[in-house]
Amino acid sequence: MYKTFNKTSCRFLRSLLLTVLTLLWMLLIFHMSSAVKDDSNAQSGVICGFLCEIFVEGYEEMPPAQQLQMQERFSFPVRKGAHLTEYTILGILLTMTAASYRADDVGFFWSAHTAANRASETGPYRSSETAPDRKFDANPYGSFDTLPGMISCKGLIPLLIGFLYAVSDEIHQHFVPGRAMQARDVLIDTAGVLLGIWISRGIIRRY
Repeated sequence: MYKTFNKTSCRFLRSLLLTVLTLLWMLLIFHMSSAVKDDSNAQSGVICGFLCEIFVEGYEEMPPAQQLQMQERFSFPVRKGAHLTEYTILGILLTMTAASYRADDVGFFWSAHTAANRASETGPYRSSETAPDRKFDANPYGSFDTLPGMISCKGLIPLLIGFLYAVSDEIHQHFVPGRAMQARDVLIDTAGVLLGIWISRGIIRRY
């Protein structure tokens, strides 16, 4: 009984921690999207200047106007790369959080019907055992080796939440002075969530 209670407590604390981390990351994205145009340009300008110092030969000897031109060349990929990175991390957190809320040992995203079918296939063997010539896949996210596997019902909830948050983020930016709402950014953000789901596949399988 103590072992069962301890296992349940650890699972609850893990789920709570992942939930808090996910919410904090979403708040950070909201905060960064709240920056007005000048503040946003200043933030990306620091990164662009750092990249120019590394990849542009003679950048430090250039006059300020020419340095600014070089930074503008890096501005677009830096901004879109920031979008992709933000939502890749969000995709990882959403996937890990969803995986932590498991209804049973089979996994949160597996229905009871699916679990029953797998149990009937393995016959008298338990779910934690392996029947002869039939491997029981205990991974709650199934196969993410292909795009259809990533967007199946097992990964649909993190993807849907990430997509809706990306849409709300762009709507929010529409009301920030100097910022704009762009459908392209929603696509980039959603691609980041998908990438995060795929990365989580490796994390879940390993741990």
